[in-house]
Amino acid sequence: MRATDAGPAVAPAPGTPAWGPYFTRLACAECHNHGLGGFGSDTPALADAIQVYDWPAFVRLTTTGRPPDGRKLRLMTGVGRERLVHMTDAERRALFDYLKALSPP
Repeated sequence: MRATDAGPAVAPAPGTPAWGPYFTRLACAECHNHGLGGFGSDTPALADAIQVYDWPAFVRLTTTGRPPDGRKLRLMTGVGRERLVHMTDAERRALFDYLKALSPP
């Protein structure tokens, strides 16, 4: 996050409408930027990338780092296996639901 982004003073409670956007930025902004638009050719915009995922494919991505076609992704394969695999089911679902609600640019 940028120093100019105020963010909430207190984290939203899990399960509330504000939790999905908040948690998504915690989990994804490092690689996909705070606006979730990606970093050029390094990482994609998440509103675009999520379009090829249903729930089972998203669970696979966030536990193994592999997309629906099974290939290795340069950054995400390691991130999925080493970091995102530790998310709870509620965190994973909040992330998926929020990303699915985004409109592609």
